[in-house]
Amino acid sequence: MKDGTQSLSSRIVLAFESSDLGEEKVRQIAFHLSDCQEDLIEMAGMLTSASHQTDEQIRESIIRFLAHVPDHLAAARKLIGLGAVSDVFGVNALEDDD
Repeated sequence: MKDGTQSLSSRIVLAFESSDLGEEKVRQIAFHLSDCQEDLIEMAGMLTSASHQTDEQIRESIIRFLAHVPDHLAAARKLIGLGAVSDVFGVNALEDDD
C-alpha cells in the first residue's frame, strides 16, 4: 500500500475501533474505502478542473471510476450495516446488460 492509502486505512480502523462491528469487518471496510482512494482523488480533481481537461480525459476518468469504485462502496456499505445497494433510480442498475 502507498503511504497515503495506509494512513487512510489505519485511520478508518482507529475511527471504528470502539464500534461493535468487530475487528475483521472494520479491516475489510478500511480496505474497501482505502483501495479506491486514488479513484476518488482523481474524480474530485476531474470535477474541480473539468474545464481544463479534454473530453477524452473526462471520459477515461469516469470509466475508471465506475469500473472500480462502486463494488468497493457496495461492499463497505454492506459491511458497515447499511444493507445492500438497491436500484433507487429504477434504471435496472443491478441487472447485467444483454
